[in-house]
Amino acid sequence: MSQHLHRRLASHEARRGNTSGVSDIMKIESHKPLIVDDASELAGRAAFAREFANLRRATDVLPESESFMRTVADNIPGLVGYWNTELRCQFANAACRNWFGRTAQEMQDIRLQDLLGEALYTQNETFVNGVLKGKDQSFECTLVKPGGEIGYMYTQFIAHKAAGKVKGFFVLATDLTKIKQAEERLRHAENAAMVQAGMVEQLRNHCRDLDTTLNTLLKREEAVAHDEKIALSQELERMIVPFLQLLKKDTQATRQLEVVKIIESNLQELISSYGRSAAYTTATRTLTPKEFQIASLVRQGLSSKEIALAMSLSPATISNHRKHIRKKLGFETRAGNLQSKLSSLRS
Repeated sequence: MSQHLHRRLASHEARRGNTSGVSDIMKIESHKPLIVDDASELAGRAAFAREFANLRRATDVLPESESFMRTVADNIPGLVGYWNTELRCQFANAACRNWFGRTAQEMQDIRLQDLLGEALYTQNETFVNGVLKGKDQSFECTLVKPGGEIGYMYTQFIAHKAAGKVKGFFVLATDLTKIKQAEERLRHAENAAMVQAGMVEQLRNHCRDLDTTLNTLLKREEAVAHDEKIALSQELERMIVPFLQLLKKDTQATRQLEVVKIIESNLQELISSYGRSAAYTTATRTLTPKEFQIASLVRQGLSSKEIALAMSLSPATISNHRKHIRKKLGFETRAGNLQSKLSSLRS
């Protein structure tokens, strides 16, 4: 019975795709009069029927299984293909067909050289030769789509071996284009950041150099001003102070003596504040000439009565001028005497 079953199975295998044969055999077996000679004959016939039933179910499932596997392959985002040893395509999933812009019929049996083009094939020929020798390959490559778009792929060639011989190889390719584009944008951003950092560093160095130059100039100006101040003081000591001393000695009138003292005091103040009086000059620019004179005497510590005597004015007039000076200089609402306020402008 077992040999008889094997012959029937072999006959079915020889005519694959024709399931009617299996159906006919099952029909014959199911309608054949069952003559039971003994228990073993009955068990054998039952086993025969079960094996054919299993075969029929398997034959029905095969097309569904193949369709399912192709559906799985077509939904893989990467490129999947199979190439025989003659470098002809035996399988290409949807992603592979779409990448190269080919239909399933166009991909079937197409030569790898024709699909890639001679230039790109030559670049990858080393990997092809390696996998045909049974060694799996992995590498990154650049592929150009039919529309001219450049894509970056991580590709694997996996050898298909049977009985110790290479029958072909599987191709698995992962699209790295978005990753490469992101890396390129990151590179550009890093380069731009480096350029900006370099510009900032140059500007910082320039500012340091400018600060050093300004400090050098300021020190030089201070040194020049100091020398000029000493020179001016010496000239005044020789040319003007002696005559002021004579005037004080020969003057008997109180008013004239006060005027001489004021002149001497002003000269000494000019010498001591040489180079530092810009703020005072700017602040007192709104004062009239007479108000400026009174403000200078107030700052030197003279009282209103002394100022009135020196300028031949009444104390009331001096008091009125002092009010105008406070108002123009913004001291009207501030506490403190006018002398200290004026002195702070000169310091």
